[in-house]
Amino acid sequence: VVAAEEIQSFACLVASRSPVLDKMLSGTMVESGSRIIRIEDFSPQSIRDMLDFMHSSVPPFPVLAECNLSRTGELLCLAQKYMVTDLVDYIVQKLIMETGKPSPAFACQLLLLGQRSGVTLLRDCAMGRLTRNVEQVIQAQESIHFDALGSDLIAEIFNRVHNARRAKRSRSEAKEFPDGSDWDRLSLAQLRRACRERHMPDDGDRISLL
Repeated sequence: VVAAEEIQSFACLVASRSPVLDKMLSGTMVESGSRIIRIEDFSPQSIRDMLDFMHSSVPPFPVLAECNLSRTGELLCLAQKYMVTDLVDYIVQKLIMETGKPSPAFACQLLLLGQRSGVTLLRDCAMGRLTRNVEQVIQAQESIHFDALGSDLIAEIFNRVHNARRAKRSRSEAKEFPDGSDWDRLSLAQLRRACRERHMPDDGDRISLL
């Protein structure tokens, strides 16, 4: 029963696809006797979508279509809650594998969907694509979907980009032969590399380089 609407299905089918529903129907919970499961936090449409998947192993609508993303999101949250893992895997694979390199705006939507559903793989993948470089974040900020992320996710985005830039700068500033090295112990090839990383002339023999 969902929002006062009764949706019928075979108990053996839903139990075989969801360990959560299986426990409710076969254990000591009240649902095992009444054979009625009440779901109050999802729409009747999402329940029908999940049952259709249980019957055919394919959702009854294109999950990648932008106009369906809200519907896809609710179905993913539902599947995650009731541990319908093959449905979770199907949706996540479609969203990650078949979107290629999503636009920053779409990456924001995927990030929020991963956050709300608790699907870590989707969240991490979207976050990684969104914070690949500063340009991605700048473009994302032009989208209304960026504002919908909320302060915590936005702070995490900026923090990741900042840390990545700092790490890149540290790597670029690090020298193979730091100041204070024992130059007398370096070979000619090593001395030349030390000169090049300091933008100094590296021609000549070992004595002239020292």
